[in-house]
Amino acid sequence: RHSLVCVITHVCPSFDSMYPCPLAAHLPGLLPALFHALEDQDQDLTRHAKGCAELAANTPMLAWNVLPQVLTAVHQAAKSSSWHVRATVLPFLQILVFRHQFVIRDADMEVVQQTMINLLSDSQVEVREVASDAVAVLVRIGSEGLVLGLRSRFTEWARTPLPAKKKSAGGAGGKGEESRTEGKEDAATRMQGERLRHAGVLGLAALVQANPYEVP
Repeated sequence: RHSLVCVITHVCPSFDSMYPCPLAAHLPGLLPALFHALEDQDQDLTRHAKGCAELAANTPMLAWNVLPQVLTAVHQAAKSSSWHVRATVLPFLQILVFRHQFVIRDADMEVVQQTMINLLSDSQVEVREVASDAVAVLVRIGSEGLVLGLRSRFTEWARTPLPAKKKSAGGAGGKGEESRTEGKEDAATRMQGERLRHAGVLGLAALVQANPYEVP
C-alpha cells in the first residue's frame, strides 16, 4: 500500500496536458486498492492516500475508453461502508469531472451527478459537508436547466416536515412496549427528516457558493 501511494503520487501529476500519463490505463485497477488504503489503521498511510487520491484525479488526458472505467471504480467506492472512503471520493470526482468536462459522456455525467446528490444526504455529516463543495463544482459547469432542477429539489428537501417530539408515556405490559416501539419509529423518522433538511440547506448553499458574486 505504501508503494502504491508513492508511485501514484510521483507519477500521475508529473505529466502536463500534452503527454499522457503511463499509469492512466491502469488507474481503474489501482483506484480500488488506493481507496481501500483509506481504511488502514496507519494514520500516516491514510493521510497520504487521501492526498494521493486528489493527485490521481489530476491525471491529464484520460483516454475515452479509460475514463468510464475510472468513473465506475469511483462509483463503487462511493458505496463503501466507510465514510472516510465516501468523503474522499467526492474531491476526486469534482477534480476529475472539472478536468474532463468537455469529453465526459452525457450518461457518465448523469451518474456523477446522481452520486454527488446521493452523498449530499449521506448518514455521516462530514460526507454531506464535502458533498456540498462537490455539488458547487457540478453547478458551476452544469447547464441552467440542471441548476433550476437542483434548486427545486433542494428547496423541497429543506422544507421537509419533521414529526413532533412526543413525551414518553409510562405504562406497563403491552402498552409500554408499544409506546417504546412507536418512539423508536418516530425517532428514526425524525432523524431521516433532519438529514434530508440538512442536505437541502447544504445543496442551496452549494448553489450560492457556485456563483458567489451574482447573489443579490
